[in-house]
Amino acid sequence: MRPKSAGQIATISEHVEMIAGASQDQSYALQEVNSTVNEMDQMTQQNAAMVEETTAAGPRVGVAS
Repeated sequence: MRPKSAGQIATISEHVEMIAGASQDQSYALQEVNSTVNEMDQMTQQNAAMVEETTAAGPRVGVAS
């Protein structure tokens, strides 16, 4: 039979391993979120540029009609 302290150390070790695994999972998930947010930012910037181009072209289109 193992002494009580050895069992507690084993339990703590298991908990630390579980925490480390969960931390890796969270890190991967956060990388995915960061990548998605960056893609959304790029799309937003592209949309803003298109709006500026359309707004700038509006008066020219109106004159040509």
